[in-house]
Amino acid sequence: MNVRRSVVETKWNADDADGYDLIWFFYLKRITGKLLLSKNLVAQDFRGELKLDLINGIYFVNLINEKGSKTVKKLVIAK
Repeated sequence: MNVRRSVVETKWNADDADGYDLIWFFYLKRITGKLLLSKNLVAQDFRGELKLDLINGIYFVNLINEKGSKTVKKLVIAK
């Protein structure tokens, strides 16, 4: 089995921060729904960043801020 790993850098803008840093709840799930990572992050200067080491596959990134705003993005890793 040949497993290829990719380091993925996720970035986002905290547009709705209203002038202060927001706490973001970050969830990374496989396409099957299995939770791989759950982490609380702070968006500083209206930006957030996280580096991930992932194998080829399809993932879903869920970001929820402390105000309840939610964003879901599909992440495809293929090399």
